[in-house]
Amino acid sequence: MIEQLAQDTRLSFEARGAMLYILSMGEGARFTPADLMREGKLGRNRAYRLLKQLRTAGYIEYVQKRRGGYYSQTNWTVCKLSPLNVA
Repeated sequence: MIEQLAQDTRLSFEARGAMLYILSMGEGARFTPADLMREGKLGRNRAYRLLKQLRTAGYIEYVQKRRGGYYSQTNWTVCKLSPLNVA
């Protein structure tokens, strides 16, 4: 599966590396854009651009929870990797 991720041409080389970093956190791990910014020495816009690529390709998902009309929590999580979401 990792080989397919590494060769997924829908993603930039940088996004593939970011996904490998995210996968290294372990199954079910939550992460934030700040994690990528810190570990990858990335700016805010670049981190969000990479996350957008990964989300569009189906590798990660983003869920915002509401409480009392306000966003109370945001979660970025890894989608289960399968041959269906890997080109």
